[in-house]
Order: sequence, then structure tokens, then C-alpha cells
Amino acid sequence: MKPLIFIAGGSQGLGKAMCEKYLSENWDVIELSRSGTSSHSINCDFANVSQSNETFRQLFNRYKTENRPEIQLIINTASLSPFGNIGDTDVEAISKHLNININSAMMLVHQFTHAFQTHQAKKTLGYISSGAARRPIEGMALYCASKAALEHFTLTFNQEQQRQDHPINAMVINPGVMDTGMQSDIRQQSEADFPLVNQWRDLHANNQLADAKTVAEICHQLMNNPLTETPYHVAQSYLK
Repeated sequence: MKPLIFIAGGSQGLGKAMCEKYLSENWDVIELSRSGTSSHSINCDFANVSQSNETFRQLFNRYKTENRPEIQLIINTASLSPFGNIGDTDVEAISKHLNININSAMMLVHQFTHAFQTHQAKKTLGYISSGAARRPIEGMALYCASKAALEHFTLTFNQEQQRQDHPINAMVINPGVMDTGMQSDIRQQSEADFPLVNQWRDLHANNQLADAKTVAEICHQLMNNPLTETPYHVAQSYLK
């Protein structure tokens, strides 16, 4: 049987590039998103936590008895919006952001662990984070906070797993700045909502954004053969 990977948020950008990389390496790939249209896509709206949780449960139950040599999970789902001062932000927009970036992602890890904890395959979980998790960026309070929350969640989960008979190795990967649709969304913000927007525009104008396919190859390497034992990686530090 082929190794199996689940990629949450694999319909575009880095997620899509990772799907393509794993497919080229002869993995069975299943991607979960709201906008995926490929033959390996499963429709899943991470803004709806209860619905997503049931999707995760049914999906993993389908595969938990298979004799796979290796099983991986990559969490790449993320919402940037809303931008702007938190006091001016719509409450529903805050709730939606937290559901996508934190609540459904935690349910995903919960269901993956519940299904595969005792599976004897090699198991790896990768959370795609951001530099925003480790520094405050005015106008992106929710994004900074949610990325930081899932980083700590993943690193703590990794520590807990060391006590298990069949542990799931977990890591955080900060991909760095890339030329993706998400970067385009950032550049379109107003200075009123995102005072640092010109820094992001300069990165694009000066051709300082990494190619998503190149970063996907690094993420694949880290998930399969990390160069260090640390559970935190900055992908672009491995660029040659």
C-alpha cells in the first residue's frame, strides 16, 4: 500500500504545491478545503466546526484499519481576515477566523489522533505556521494570535506524543514569505487597516517572495527526513 497524506487547505498556493509534490512522489493524497476541485479533494468548510469535525471523523475512520506504511497530516488552513483594529472588527468575523484557524484545526488533530494513535505506521503531523506567530503585526492581531496558538498547541502535542507507544511526530513549519494569493490579499489592504502594507508591497516589487513549489519541496523534505531534531523549522532557511 502507498503512504497516505491528508492536507488541510490544499486547493491553492503552498497547499496545492504540496499536493502536487506528494503525488509526484507516489503518495495517496487527500486534501480538505472549501474550494478544492481535484479528484483527491474533499469539501470541508473549516468555518463550521461541528460539520468539519464530523467530516474528519468519518474520513479518518475510513482509513484507520488500512495497513499503510506511513501516514501524514499537514495543516495549512488559514484565514488572514479580518484586518484592522480589533475594536472595530465585526464579532462574527472574529468568530469565523477563530473557527478556521484554531477550533477546526484542533478538532482535526483530535480526530487524527483518535483514529491513528495506535496505528503502527510511521506518523507525522506538520502545522504550517507563519512568522506572524512570533511577532506582533499591527492590523493582523487575530492572525498573529491564531498562528501563535496553533504553534504552541502543536509543540505541546509533540511533547505529549513522546510518552505514547506509537507516537505521532509533530512539527511546526514557518514557510516564510511566498508568492501566493495570500500575499496578494495582504498587498491589497489599505494603510488604515494594515499600516505595514508597503513593506509587503516592496517584497513583491523587489522579487523577494519565494516560489511556492520550492517551499513545498522543503516542507516535503522536513516531513519525511528533517535535517535537525528540533520540532520548529523555518523552511526558507533551507533554501540554497
